[in-house]
Amino acid sequence: MSIQKILIFTTVLAVSVLLSSCGNWEEKIILREGDSAPLFSLNDVTGKIWSLEELKGKVVLVNFWATWCPTCKGEKVSLQKLSDMTRNKSNFVILTILYNDASRRAVQFMKKNNLRLTLLLDSTQEVSKMYGLTGVPETYIIDKKGMLRRKIIGPTRFDTPDSLKFFNGLIME
Repeated sequence: MSIQKILIFTTVLAVSVLLSSCGNWEEKIILREGDSAPLFSLNDVTGKIWSLEELKGKVVLVNFWATWCPTCKGEKVSLQKLSDMTRNKSNFVILTILYNDASRRAVQFMKKNNLRLTLLLDSTQEVSKMYGLTGVPETYIIDKKGMLRRKIIGPTRFDTPDSLKFFNGLIME
């Protein structure tokens, strides 16, 4: 083997070893239905702190979204309808968490579309990491005991009769 081939081989090997030991190699969190929901505290756009721990005893729908996501924006109308249909249920809370987006854009979108949903800011993306977010929209439905009852990846309709029956069943438990 020539010196040149040995040098190339050694360089490629060294770069491979170096690259395999660099970067953020966090283990990806995978939440499953039946797991305890990770606790978090986040501010809404008015500065109020929302704590999942303080919401125990309530059914909580946590929806991650962004204004740059067309299906997320369509889903918000459905979430608002669900909120309107369950407005008299004090033990049901809908929290929307803005993911990788500017809060002013989200506030403008909410105002323009007459949406009155709670908008939480995850500016450090810690909560999205805790939930193992794979993309947006993504929704987690947490029961009164703090257990994850349903994980929905991708857009869905929340204002259908079947959805309302599911939420009312959880609320009555």
